[in-house]
Amino acid sequence: MNRISLVYFDSSIWLSYLLQDRHYLDAEKSLKRIEEGDDIALISSLIMLEIIEVIRKRITENESYVGLTADVKQKIKTSIDEKTREFIDKVTKLVAQGKAEIRNPEEPLEGYLKETLALFSPNFGEISEFDYCFICNRKTNMRYRYRGLGHYDMQHAMNAKDCHAKEIVSVDKAFSQLRNIQEFNSLKVTVL
Repeated sequence: MNRISLVYFDSSIWLSYLLQDRHYLDAEKSLKRIEEGDDIALISSLIMLEIIEVIRKRITENESYVGLTADVKQKIKTSIDEKTREFIDKVTKLVAQGKAEIRNPEEPLEGYLKETLALFSPNFGEISEFDYCFICNRKTNMRYRYRGLGHYDMQHAMNAKDCHAKEIVSVDKAFSQLRNIQEFNSLKVTVL
């Protein structure tokens, strides 16, 4: 018999599942793990806010341009509303089944933000070079790229730890940097 664990899926898991991007299969497998297994997904308000924001941006930016009219705007808004509803329905269903819990850290906002800054500031990512545009899927001129944890990423990890998750799961490669931050040693970090 498996032991129940609390698992915090970064918003990237939910977004890959909802928007069916290149990480869709990994995201689907992760959510099936919750639906079919004994683990419980932790969902924070931060996840919900980030998902709604990214859905709005990605659906809008991925729409083929045909001019900006009231009908086009309404069509895009309807697509966004449908995808947002799909997410809320999925979460509601998982919570009703006891497969997910909505939790947030209990720390007052001022302390939460101070802790975010204290953890975020000294943890610098990597500077590399690249020559490919993942948006238009083609080679570009060589340029620099910064890859590292963002403050939202740090807050996801803080939420996971503060809400007693045993594991945090993401498709964002930057999350592997959490393994080098002592404050998160109690979390298993899984990057798909």
